[in-house]
Amino acid sequence: FIDEAHSISHKQTGQYRELIADLTKINPHLRIVGLTGTPYRLGHGFIDEGPDAIFSDLLYSVTITELLDQGHLAPLRSKHTATEYDTSKVAIRAGDYVVSELEKLVDTDEYNHAVVDEMMARASDRKAWLIFAVGVSHAQHIADLLNELGVPTGCVHGGVPGTERKQMLADFNAGKLRALTSVGVLTTGYDEPRIDMIAMLRPTASTGLFVQCAGRGLRTHPDKTDCLVLDFAGNVATHGPITNPKPPKAPKKKGQQESSEKP
Repeated sequence: FIDEAHSISHKQTGQYRELIADLTKINPHLRIVGLTGTPYRLGHGFIDEGPDAIFSDLLYSVTITELLDQGHLAPLRSKHTATEYDTSKVAIRAGDYVVSELEKLVDTDEYNHAVVDEMMARASDRKAWLIFAVGVSHAQHIADLLNELGVPTGCVHGGVPGTERKQMLADFNAGKLRALTSVGVLTTGYDEPRIDMIAMLRPTASTGLFVQCAGRGLRTHPDKTDCLVLDFAGNVATHGPITNPKPPKAPKKKGQQESSEKP
């Protein structure tokens, strides 16, 4: 059983693939079950599509709308922001924005002050903020501005030592930190039910990344009725609402007019 099964490469590469290949040598009858909230990959389509797909079929699915209706998830309230990034001139590589160019675009004094001022105005009644930034410098600059305005904020990224990160997350959970800025972490599998505001400062062409980030606000908690989403990155406009996202299409083959799509 593999959780976050969308992490498995759709090509014969990567640690997951190597492990599965070795296990299959030991047991040729090995069966694999994957679980994920986003069963698709950027530049590939659904994870059960393609000649090298490791999964043969999508056996069971439940929609976010169904889980919302059943009370298992908290609704997201997306608000149109006055500040929006213009990514029209940012280069695309491997299907997504080039991070270095993206950070150069968004990490400016003008943009940073604008988005922080808007967060302060729109989320003044929110208790637990999670902010997705483009790069480490961007995340730190946003955290610094919030701290200067009296919003206790931590900055979480891959370079933060494990013990320090653990303490930061514990402080966030306890309410000692009101906000966290995040780069490349806290996007998949992070479970903090108190999160009632998500700020998207990281534009992405990946539907899976967008859904995973927004999904951090779906957990229910006695002290919240919904989660506010401030999408400065235009991800909702690009990928659709989280209740009806637009999954990536499988690449076209030579001579193929349209890519296959799941219903």
